[in-house]
Amino acid sequence: MRRVWSILVEDGYDATYSTALNFLLLGGIFEALKEGGWSPETRSLLWDSFIKDSRIIEELNLEDMLLRIGEKISKKWGLCLS
Repeated sequence: MRRVWSILVEDGYDATYSTALNFLLLGGIFEALKEGGWSPETRSLLWDSFIKDSRIIEELNLEDMLLRIGEKISKKWGLCLS
């Protein structure tokens, strides 16, 4: 996840952690839908191990929220928090 995020940022996109997550999920959806894509077992495994894991979702939401707060603070006071 962090690698995708860093690639997006390095390529000049204003990407948050949430953007990287959505990018990966969208790629997964397209892969699952194409002919010869993921098997039903793989889709089920991913669904059960990631989407239904509220701890991971809460952690991602917290990471995104902290980044947004940091961005607002740095803009307001002209600080560099990186």
